[in-house]
Amino acid sequence: MSRNKRLALGLALILLAAPSSQGLINPNFTPANLMKDAELVLAIRLHEVDAKGRAVADVVKCIKGESPGKTLTVDFSRPGKKEDAAYLKRMIAGQKETPAMIFVGKGENGEPLSKLSIESKWVVIDKPDENGLWAIDVIDGRFQDVWAG
Repeated sequence: MSRNKRLALGLALILLAAPSSQGLINPNFTPANLMKDAELVLAIRLHEVDAKGRAVADVVKCIKGESPGKTLTVDFSRPGKKEDAAYLKRMIAGQKETPAMIFVGKGENGEPLSKLSIESKWVVIDKPDENGLWAIDVIDGRFQDVWAG
């Protein structure tokens, strides 16, 4: 067998033996879908989390819907795991020039759903309570995997 044929055969075997890449794809979780399905979209700048686990956020821009005001307060003290709360605090501290985004709308089954995106990390967030406090519900790794896709 000639040298070129052996090389081609070797490359073909390497390509066939290489593991395939697995990615999560959800064609309904794209920026266009988020904008279409959202009733409210806010660009916000989060400030440091205080001792009570809350952070004030300036509303930089109301992209869709009616802004709830110039500032809002996000409660980071409620995530199910303490490490989630610590992780979120580090995300806020490391927030760069890109503002965080809040999308308020409906989920895949029509249920009310709000999402907070900080530096492309996704968190499910509850709509504000009677005191205007937005509460973090859970970091949803499913959104991270799909967004990174």
